[in-house]
Amino acid sequence: MDMTTSETAKVNNEESALDLLRQAYEKSLRMDKAGYEHDMVKAQRLIEEMEDSRELQGEMLLVSAFEGLADFDVFCERLQQAARLMKGRSRILSPRDHMFWEFYGVFSTCNTEPGHADENAEKLQEAEQLFYRMTGGGKGIYECYCAQLACYRGEFDDAQTLAHRAIEIGRSNGQELVCLCAAEVLCGILKHTGDEGLWRPVRGVIRDIMENSLDGNNRKQAELCLCNIELSLGLVHSTPGWLRQGDYGALPAPWGYEMVGENIPASAFPMAMLMRIEYLSYCGKAVQALNEVEMIRRVYDMKSVVIDAYLDFLRAGCYAQMGDGEKLAATLKQAVEVIAPDKLWLIAAEFEPAFGDALYDAAAQVDGSAPARIRELGEGFWQKLTRLREKVIEEAPEELSGREQQVVDLLMKGRKNSEIAEALSISQRTVRSHLENIYRKLGVARRTQLPEAIERTMVERAVWVKKK
Repeated sequence: MDMTTSETAKVNNEESALDLLRQAYEKSLRMDKAGYEHDMVKAQRLIEEMEDSRELQGEMLLVSAFEGLADFDVFCERLQQAARLMKGRSRILSPRDHMFWEFYGVFSTCNTEPGHADENAEKLQEAEQLFYRMTGGGKGIYECYCAQLACYRGEFDDAQTLAHRAIEIGRSNGQELVCLCAAEVLCGILKHTGDEGLWRPVRGVIRDIMENSLDGNNRKQAELCLCNIELSLGLVHSTPGWLRQGDYGALPAPWGYEMVGENIPASAFPMAMLMRIEYLSYCGKAVQALNEVEMIRRVYDMKSVVIDAYLDFLRAGCYAQMGDGEKLAATLKQAVEVIAPDKLWLIAAEFEPAFGDALYDAAAQVDGSAPARIRELGEGFWQKLTRLREKVIEEAPEELSGREQQVVDLLMKGRKNSEIAEALSISQRTVRSHLENIYRKLGVARRTQLPEAIERTMVERAVWVKKK
């Protein structure tokens, strides 16, 4: 039976509204707030003109929930409102969509203010159930959050159990970012427990996403995550060139930032900024690191308990490098005040070997039981880091001999075999023999693969590692 004119118009308006909501959602992922608001206003006008628009109103509320990521209560409230209007699955979001856009650091996303970690865990459990009902996605988010919370509190057995469970749920539901989050939590646990046997398979989860994911954003997230783990061990060689130079592809905007480049997805920007500060401080560039911390806080308007705590501890490290004891003490106290309400003592314990008594003094001013807990969690931490760092270095390609390095240097300048032989006063047969060894050690088959392979062998260490 042919549709009437009014029925055809209704279908067309509905499809137009859905298309506008899809466009708005895509623009929100890119932090294009102006484009997002423009499409949302047009969609709302169409929806308001319809007689029966409950489902579309629910879709609109679901899309608008992501505006509330800066306020977890708003996010949860809009999911509840959307769920009351929608009977079936969303026609905007797919089952593989992540519950928090592409932000895989669940704990950091939910907690912008200290003192609400346990309360937010309860809200998240309900929010995950609602999101799954409306989209079929989001499973494992709650387990990731609880794993991160347990890890930051030094409850390693619980954290490990929850993280493994999150990986299982993430794999069975196609939630790669859940797997990535849980694997990063496990790496954080292993740095403190020193379980070297699990190190390779856990990093393998991250590497698998980086190399095999069909989603380009997920691959970039995993690559940055792996770099961040190595950076935390004091290895800076895998830090990308764009991050070393501070070229994120982001511009300040009234709502924080907007991505204009393609180095990383918008959701990875906060972690990249934190890595940048860590990289600068590890390279001994204290003044530059402090300047960029101010830029993060004043220009990009980033806020989360985890980011604030790490920034303060890294700032304290810069003041220690500069020999400013007064600012060191004040900044350490400020850092402890951020983590104390939720008892996230593991964050402080990671810096305990660097600050020692100065950290204990600052912690005692905030919580009398804190120094003992920090000391307990920090015991032997750097020794465990050293063993894991050596394990990563062992996985790097075999080092070249002095003569082989000379051959490579000339190869990189475009010299032919005959020219290399003449420059080094050796025969061309010896040059070929050196080349065979170089290719074998670096795992390459031809000259064009050498630049990338050489970069992998250059294991650069942080200043504090070199000193030790």
